[in-house]
Amino acid sequence: MSKSERRPRLTAARKLELYLATRSADAPLGEILRQYGVHLDDLRAIERVVESSALAGLKAHLGTGASRRISRRNGSSNSNKSWPKRRAPWQS
Repeated sequence: MSKSERRPRLTAARKLELYLATRSADAPLGEILRQYGVHLDDLRAIERVVESSALAGLKAHLGTGASRRISRRNGSSNSNKSWPKRRAPWQS
């Protein structure tokens, strides 16, 4: 492959594009790998990074919201607003 025929650089966006392109069960994996100019081992490394990053992001996001909900239930919310108590439908 000459310099004029080089493939585009594999940026983070292209790696994610590659990852998503290979997710369907009927994706022609060999053809996709050739289009992007990567080996199967490279794809497996990209899969590990994408999946671990997604899990870390979800844990961080869910952890923040869950702690806020717990603090509100315990009455230790940072805001001065008092939350109304919930009542059963027959107590209204």
